[in-house]
Amino acid sequence: MRRNIILLVVGASIFACNDQPSPVGPSGRRLPQALRSTDLYNGDDIQGAINSAGSNTTLWLHGTINVNTQLVITNKTGLYIRGDGPGQTTINFQNGDGSNFGFHIEGGITTLDIAHMSIRGTDSVQAIGMNEDPTAVVSGMTFTDLDIRNVKGGISVYGEAGRRSGGGSCDGVTMYTNYLENILGSGSGQGYGLHNSGCTNVRYTENEIRNAGRHSIYQAYSRGPVTIDHNLIINHRCGTLVSGHACNGPIDHNSVALVVARSENVVVAHNLILNPHGGGALSAEYDDTTHLSTKRIRFIHNTVLLPGSYDLLINTLAADTVQVWGNVFVHSGDTGPSAMVIDPNYSGYTIASPSARWANTKALDAVKDGNTHNAYPYTFVMQGPSTSAYLHEVNTSYNQNFDDPSYWTYTGYDNTDFAGFSAMVSGIGYAYVMKAGTLQRLTPNRTGGGSAWTRSTSPNTWSSFQGMGWTTNSSDADPGLLFVLAGSALYQVDPTTWSRTQGSTNWAGAQAVAGFDSHAYIMQNNVVHRIKSTVGVGADYEDYWY
Repeated sequence: MRRNIILLVVGASIFACNDQPSPVGPSGRRLPQALRSTDLYNGDDIQGAINSAGSNTTLWLHGTINVNTQLVITNKTGLYIRGDGPGQTTINFQNGDGSNFGFHIEGGITTLDIAHMSIRGTDSVQAIGMNEDPTAVVSGMTFTDLDIRNVKGGISVYGEAGRRSGGGSCDGVTMYTNYLENILGSGSGQGYGLHNSGCTNVRYTENEIRNAGRHSIYQAYSRGPVTIDHNLIINHRCGTLVSGHACNGPIDHNSVALVVARSENVVVAHNLILNPHGGGALSAEYDDTTHLSTKRIRFIHNTVLLPGSYDLLINTLAADTVQVWGNVFVHSGDTGPSAMVIDPNYSGYTIASPSARWANTKALDAVKDGNTHNAYPYTFVMQGPSTSAYLHEVNTSYNQNFDDPSYWTYTGYDNTDFAGFSAMVSGIGYAYVMKAGTLQRLTPNRTGGGSAWTRSTSPNTWSSFQGMGWTTNSSDADPGLLFVLAGSALYQVDPTTWSRTQGSTNWAGAQAVAGFDSHAYIMQNNVVHRIKSTVGVGADYEDYWY
C-alpha cells in the first residue's frame, strides 16, 4: 500500500520535508537484508518461529492466519516479519489469552520490521504495542504497508518509562504508508490510530487513518525530534458515514484528531484532515498534572476541511511557544480558506509566526525526489512583497532550527517576477505556476543564485482559475497528473504534453481542493467529494467513499 500525499487548497500550495530512502523490490514491497527466511501458514507455530529466529531473519506469513494469543517479540536483532501484501496475508488476533495485544514488542530489539499484511482483531486488541518497561532498550523499528482494522488500537510504541528510570530507551521509529480504519473505543488508552510515548527520532508519514475513536495520531510524549507529515485523517470520531453527512455528538476536548502532548521538537506539517469531530483537528498540550512541557512545536501548512468544532487547541505554558504557519482551514459555509478557530477554553499560550526570513510568503510546496519513495529534499517557496512574487528553492531540513537560515540554504531562485501570481504546486521535481491564466512548468536551476529557470508553457488559457494540484499513482516511475479547477470545470492535465481532459461535473462554488495519492478531493456546498483518478466519463467523483 504505497501512498503519496499531495495537499492543496484553492489558491494555495504545500510545504514538505525530506526522508531517508527505503529500498523497494519490483512489487513495491520493501526488501529486508536478511540471511535466512521461514515460510509460515495458518496452524504453524508462529510464536516458536519468532522465539527461534536468529539475527537477520525474515518470517514470511502467507494467507489467512488465526492467532489465539499475543505474539511476543523480545531480544531480536534484524527480525523482518513480512506478508504477501494487505488482503493477501491477514492475521486475525482473537485474544484467547486475554493479553489485549496482537504483536507485543518487549526489550532487546535492534531492527524490527513488520510490513505488508492486514491485521484484524477486536475492541480489546492492540494490533501492535509495547509495555511501559523501564529497562527496555529498543532501536530501529519500522511499520509499513499494514492494513489495520477493527481493533482497540493501531500501532503504539513506548520509551517513556525507560527515560524516567535511565535504564531503557526507544529510538528510531518509522510508521509510514499504513491504512487504519475503525479504531475502536473513546476512553483513555483506546481508539488511538498511531501513538508514541517516549521514543525519539520518530516519523509518522503517508498514513491514512479513518474513524478513530479518540485520537487518530497521538504524539503523547517525546523529547524529539518527531515529524508528523503527509498523513490523511478522515472522519475522526465519526464512525462510518457517507459523503456529506454530519457527525453528531458533544464536543470532547480529550478527543482531538492529531495531538502533540508533553513533547518537544515536533513538526506537524501538511497533513490533510477531512471532517474531524470531537475536540478539534489539531492540538498542542502540556500536562498540568505532571507539568511535562510542550516546546518547539511547529504546525506548518496542514489542511483541514469541515472541522466540526475547533481547528486548534493550545494548552501550553506561555513560555512554550507554538509556531503556526500557513495552515489552511475551510469551515462549513466558507467560500475558501478562512481564519483559524482556536479553542477558547485555554489561554496563556504564545503563538509565533515564522521569522522575517519567511515574510510575504505566498505559497509553499514539497519538491519530491522522483527516484526515491517518500523523500522531499527541497521546498519551493513563492515569496515577495505586495504583488511581486519570486520562486525560490531551498533545502528542506526539519530536524534543525526552523528559523535559522543556515539550515535552509538556497539551491537557487528564478529571477522572474510572477506579478499577479495565482498558485504554485510541485510535481516530481518541477514547479507548476499559474499567473493571470497562464500555466508554466519550471525546472529549477540549482546554482545557488538567481537565474532564469527553464520553462514550458501550456498552450491553453485558464480563464476563471480557481485552484490546482498534483496527484500521483502508486509507482515512483509514475509521471503524475495535474488537476486544474477553472470556472466550474475540472481538468486533468498531462504535465508532459499539456494535453487535457475536461471532467463532466459542474464544480461551481467549489470551496477547496485537496489531494492524496491518486485522488483529488473537492469541497463544494459543504460536502467533500473524492475525485476519480480519471475524469471525463460519467460523474467525476465517487460518493459513499467514507
